[in-house]
Amino acid sequence: MFKKLVSNLSFSPGASSQLAYYLRRLKKEQITRRISAIAGVMVFGLQLVAVAAPPDATNASSTNDIIFGGLISRDPKGDVLAVYDNDRDSAGHTGYRALFKYFNISRDDLARTTQTTINSSDRSLLSLGRNRHFAADKAIDLTSVSPPPSQSANPYGCPSHPQIKQGASGGCVKHLQWYLNHRAGASLAEDGAFGPLTNTAVRNFQSSRGLAVDGIVGPNTWGALHSSPARLAPGAYVYYQRPLHLWDRAGNKSYQALAGRRRDGSPFYIMLGCGNIVVKEMPPPPPPAPTPPPAPKPPQPAPVPPTPTSPNLQLSKTAVYTGKSAADGRALNADSTTAQAGDLIAYTLTTANTGTGAKKGHIVREDIADILEYADVVNVGGGTLAGGTLTWPKLDIAAGTSAVNNFTVKVKNPIPVTPRSASDPLSFDLRMDNVYGPDEVRIDLSIPPVKQVEVASATLPETGAASNLAVMGGFIGLVIYFYMRNRQLVHEIRILRVDHNPGVSQ
Repeated sequence: MFKKLVSNLSFSPGASSQLAYYLRRLKKEQITRRISAIAGVMVFGLQLVAVAAPPDATNASSTNDIIFGGLISRDPKGDVLAVYDNDRDSAGHTGYRALFKYFNISRDDLARTTQTTINSSDRSLLSLGRNRHFAADKAIDLTSVSPPPSQSANPYGCPSHPQIKQGASGGCVKHLQWYLNHRAGASLAEDGAFGPLTNTAVRNFQSSRGLAVDGIVGPNTWGALHSSPARLAPGAYVYYQRPLHLWDRAGNKSYQALAGRRRDGSPFYIMLGCGNIVVKEMPPPPPPAPTPPPAPKPPQPAPVPPTPTSPNLQLSKTAVYTGKSAADGRALNADSTTAQAGDLIAYTLTTANTGTGAKKGHIVREDIADILEYADVVNVGGGTLAGGTLTWPKLDIAAGTSAVNNFTVKVKNPIPVTPRSASDPLSFDLRMDNVYGPDEVRIDLSIPPVKQVEVASATLPETGAASNLAVMGGFIGLVIYFYMRNRQLVHEIRILRVDHNPGVSQ
């Protein structure tokens, strides 16, 4: 357009009107570009502040946290040393000295840690947590070397014991949370906020005691809590170890951690977001040196092997919808489906003894913490629910027989919209995961509208302040280029107006 105007000016002075029109357009563009430049500079400055002084991470705690709430203060090393010295965290978890001793981590080792970043692309890293999520999880039971449940009195006063429910706050909620931790085996932060986790713990306790499961703490629930003996949740000192990369559904991920070395020189890490212990997988020992084959012996009659009498348990699990049928008339399989609010789901655990001897005093235990984020237990099937774990009484399983245990849950209505935990990406992830033996049952939940934003944002690429800074720098450069080009065009047009319109000043 500019070239066209210039080429026509020497032949048609009347084109000056076109030139004036173009000048007005350029002035409007100049204003727009100035605004864009100012906005770009402001965003660029914000990114500079984010790089120079990054904000403290918010942390939605999870029951999978080894140290509840993680190490999110400005002194994470001081936090982990305090947990070691007190042998407890903010949620009342104990047994930390026994846990660190199991991994050969001393207090001096913790005091020498430095902050670093680990990445799940290192397939030798093994992470420890409290909940079982995968069939590949390795159980580590430290019950025999950990402290017994606390017999201390509730330190939080609440003389009136009012009726309270989700949304309440204050001293009586702390009083309630302490009782749920020490009398019902829960794992709550005693922070005085009656949120979704406290509501779930109350409902679990009410279900285990045969009370109305409504999440409201009234006279009956208070009375049952006060009359309960001190206890730990079944499996309170049972931890689960799995490869770190199993947490990452969308590729490798980096984690902030404290890094240290044990006395034997091997590394260990403590993740800041959850306090989980991460160690390097030890390589297998080298194979023994080959030995020369023995001299041949004369044939001997084969001995008759003794009849073995050892049990051999095979675990399996199924889940079906109650009230929904498949095309063949059978109950609809719930595994790998999407459940709706209010659905009833019946789980069946089968423990088969395929050995030749009886299994005496076997205890069936089922970790359903992940299920309880989105569902309430409506039938425990003769078991006891405490701290997210269902436990059935001891039983003997004869050779060639099976023990079958059942429980039923009801998906909450409405489906909770609690944000996904920052320390446990599998917590409040709109999926109910459950493992029994080698069988994994995974049931998705329909996505509530409020969670749509969180689900959509999870698919966006992860960029930090540095990446944003680079992109914004390129954007600012582009804005400056067009702004300067605009100024050059305006200047050239003013010169042309003066040349072709005598008496007009620049």
